[in-house]
Amino acid sequence: MRTVTVEKQPLRTGVLMPVRELAVAWSLIVVIAALAWVLTVAQARDMGVEPGTMGMALPLS
Repeated sequence: MRTVTVEKQPLRTGVLMPVRELAVAWSLIVVIAALAWVLTVAQARDMGVEPGTMGMALPLS
């Protein structure tokens, strides 16, 4: 029977990104999400009382 020894690697204690970069990234995500909700609410207000959204395009022009 052969015995195989495996060296254990030390666990990484550092973080993948600095806290400042994480805060900037999450702030950008929140801003994009807020803008998406503003667009969604604006479209919902213009939709009227008819069912469905057929023929409704994004107001990007």
